[in-house]
Amino acid sequence: MLEWLSAIPLALWLDRAGLEDVLQIPVTWQQNTSRWVLHSDRGVNLTELIDPYLNSWSQKSLGQSYQGLWLQSGEQVLFEHQGTTLFSGASLTKVATTLAALKEWGPYHQFTTQVAIAGEINDGVVEGDLVIIGGGDPLLVWQEAIAIGQQLHELGITEVTGDLIITGPLWMNYETDPATVGALFYRSMNAHLWSSYIENQYRSLPHDLPRPQVAIAGSIRSQELPPANLTPVLRHQSLALLDILKRLNVHSHNFLAETLAESLGGDDRIEEMAAGFAGIPSDEIYLINGSGLGVDNRMSPRASVLLLMAIQRYLQLYHLSIANVFPVVGYDGGTISDRQPPQYSIVKTGTLSTVSALAGVIFTRDRGLVWFSIMNQGWDIEGFRVQQDELLRQLAQNWGGVNAPPETLHPKTQLASSLRTLGDFSRHQILW
Repeated sequence: MLEWLSAIPLALWLDRAGLEDVLQIPVTWQQNTSRWVLHSDRGVNLTELIDPYLNSWSQKSLGQSYQGLWLQSGEQVLFEHQGTTLFSGASLTKVATTLAALKEWGPYHQFTTQVAIAGEINDGVVEGDLVIIGGGDPLLVWQEAIAIGQQLHELGITEVTGDLIITGPLWMNYETDPATVGALFYRSMNAHLWSSYIENQYRSLPHDLPRPQVAIAGSIRSQELPPANLTPVLRHQSLALLDILKRLNVHSHNFLAETLAESLGGDDRIEEMAAGFAGIPSDEIYLINGSGLGVDNRMSPRASVLLLMAIQRYLQLYHLSIANVFPVVGYDGGTISDRQPPQYSIVKTGTLSTVSALAGVIFTRDRGLVWFSIMNQGWDIEGFRVQQDELLRQLAQNWGGVNAPPETLHPKTQLASSLRTLGDFSRHQILW
């Protein structure tokens, strides 16, 4: 059924561990059930292990039909309950957004914000307007804008007689309103206008340069297109997409997901790209945005697993893994700070008022990499979370725990410091 999926990384790992025979264990269809169950003489029967959880979940909601589960190792489906049924996935939607972003731009892509002037520069004074041209950077925050101001100050620019003009897809501090974004930029470039909070952001910068003092005499304006006859001054490159996606998924950041989705062309295009690359049937994924806000974002448990496996296959081309874009238990905080799935698990959470979802991969001795998706619908969110983690720990115990993740999924960074440190000057290109 899923024969096109590559099992090479898993096979290599199992071979090194002396467990390559795991891939030969037969799968049979259980009559009168909706589950695929892998039979072997290792460990307990999965039905006996999982049924108590399904029964408990059904009591916390409207029944077992409101619970979905998918377990898969390599090409083999180990267990399935309502696995191809659409459920509200909440922030599991961000897995689709992550895959679409990687496919569109690549892991090392950087978004460009340009600074230019409409006028002339004489003795450090811009006689004209200062223009900020956005390029869709979703993580342009205080540290980044302050660094731009510092760079202008280092170039000798201390005063602007005209206006500050905002143009292009430009967002700052998770704000999208052009007037608000302009006001934030205006303050960031002149330390005389800073609050104590902005001062603290300055102190977190990776370099020890003077506070910027670029005074803008005019007003703040926004316009759809940049003015003509501009003189380029500075090109600012964002953090690498890989780091942006890691922050997005660790903290389940809705703004980052929504702005990336906008740059990608919206929910329909994300759905099409993600489903096409992961091989998901069109009736197993339906998205209304890129973040997962709203119960109308739906996907099947199988779809969320296929999305994760597709991301892993793609990132391996760059000698990376899903650990570079999703939280790792024991390494990262964010939405998994209070969770207790098996150590080294790589997961994505999803939560709404009536939705608790968890998808990812656990590492086991007997089954290798086990990809999973648990999608619970009901009101007892905390109870669902506790039992999701408990089930995964039982599965890991049943199949044997590991002391470290396999090399192909090791949570090690592959980025230079400048590509993951806010406010780093080395991402600036002087054009003037």
